[in-house]
Amino acid sequence: MRADVFAIGVILYEMLVAGLPDWGRDGRLVMSPALRTLPAGVQELLACMADQQAERRYTGFEEVLAAMVRLLAGDAQSATTDRTSSGRGSSRRVVWLAIAALLAGVAALYFFGLPPFR
Repeated sequence: MRADVFAIGVILYEMLVAGLPDWGRDGRLVMSPALRTLPAGVQELLACMADQQAERRYTGFEEVLAAMVRLLAGDAQSATTDRTSSGRGSSRRVVWLAIAALLAGVAALYFFGLPPFR
């Protein structure tokens, strides 16, 4: 399962950056400057999913889903405050819609029980 989480993390990184990820010597994902504009929680989620060291990665999509739910619940208030005060509402809305779409996709895979690739 951890390999599946890693693969999805790498694919998400490639989709967001339109390029290949880079890892530091310790196997941790190096955030592209383009991703540094994302909320810290989203960066941490992506970094944990795409960590080369399996023991630092989420054990499965149940943990990924739980982390996304915590992220969405915990950051909803600050995202609303930032949107009204900074005038950057549309870019924040895109980020949160992307997270929601990812959450829906992972949930669909989990609930429909697609067999793992072996």
